[in-house]
Amino acid sequence: MKNLSKIFLLLICFINFSFAQGEGALPFTTLQQSPLLLGAGQIGAAIPNDASIGFYYNPAILGYSSRNNHASISVMPSQTAWFSISERKPTFNNYGFNAGYNLKKSQFNLPITVGVGYIHNKFDYGSLPGDNDETYEKFNCFSIGVGVNYYFNLNFGFSLKSFSSQPFTGRFGAEIPTLHADGIIWDYGTLLTFPISSLFMNHVKFSIDNNAQLKPIVNFTFGYSITNVGNEIYYIDKTQADPFSRTARLGYTFEIGTDIFLGDTKLNLFKYSFSAEANDILVERVSGKSQYQSGLGDINISDHLINLKSDAKVTVHKGHIFKIFDSVIFTIGRFNGGGYFVTRETNGIGFTSKGVFNLLKSKIGTPAIKYFLTHFTINYFKSDVEFFKRYPTKFDALSVNFKGFEI
Repeated sequence: MKNLSKIFLLLICFINFSFAQGEGALPFTTLQQSPLLLGAGQIGAAIPNDASIGFYYNPAILGYSSRNNHASISVMPSQTAWFSISERKPTFNNYGFNAGYNLKKSQFNLPITVGVGYIHNKFDYGSLPGDNDETYEKFNCFSIGVGVNYYFNLNFGFSLKSFSSQPFTGRFGAEIPTLHADGIIWDYGTLLTFPISSLFMNHVKFSIDNNAQLKPIVNFTFGYSITNVGNEIYYIDKTQADPFSRTARLGYTFEIGTDIFLGDTKLNLFKYSFSAEANDILVERVSGKSQYQSGLGDINISDHLINLKSDAKVTVHKGHIFKIFDSVIFTIGRFNGGGYFVTRETNGIGFTSKGVFNLLKSKIGTPAIKYFLTHFTINYFKSDVEFFKRYPTKFDALSVNFKGFEI
């Protein structure tokens, strides 16, 4: 049984420290679900985006993404292979969707947007030789976001996550019993975007020639969220319950770019965004016992978001996203602190059909094809995240968007 005990201890260490997130339970729930945002430094609380599952760190993003009537679905074509321990082969996989509706474009004519989203995630720890029982962590995340667009874009969001955790099975009898727990945790957040170019430069255009004009884009966004709110979790003994990985996230995004108008066709020529976010696991030890912190926890705006300095309690994320001609997306980022004592690097590349489809639809007269090119977009993105130094974890996702529907 000595070997069994070693395997068990290694597994528990793997579960708790592979994410380097601190003392909270269910650390897999702290992982960003969107490969696009994983590749940009694992950001997600303060980055307005239209990714199918880009709302995981802040459900308020659903209010922003719903400014255009749309439905979007995302899947991972293959399971992500995680860092292996012993003879196990852990994998990560998810899928999800979101849909949004803008009441400004309806008969109600209200400056309100509403979005809903869903994400299913499963982290499979694999099995030991001869063990047919699954060891896993998984959740179903249901989210809603509401936005108010009156000069500024103010959004609020809420998520409910039902989880199931079974990190170990007791096939060796009562010495180490099966560990299993189910429960519910929730998230909430807010997102405030200042559309600087729309407010102050809405009529500014620069003519290249008679058929081409450029229009600048400048936006600034604040975001705040708290995820994994709940009481406690236990597997065997209620008196040995642990707190969840309740996490506070605060950050901002500065975005610049330009649209180009080619006759009646509008394309995004270039867009760049920089995001800085800080997160803190809101669990601290007081007199040998764990308890939750409130508000921002140990996040300090000056140190962590202005000077971008991390420490042992707070993780600082920096992410850059480059979009070119509505066709190619590059990301790069890094994060450290809060258990990641050595800076971790991220990067990614993606492709979207939006730019090509916009150009083609102006030249095609067939109604059915033109409808498809106008309303559908196909996207693919892949990213590398260095959770383990020198051993990047690879994620990818394929998504399809249907936009501009009417009810």
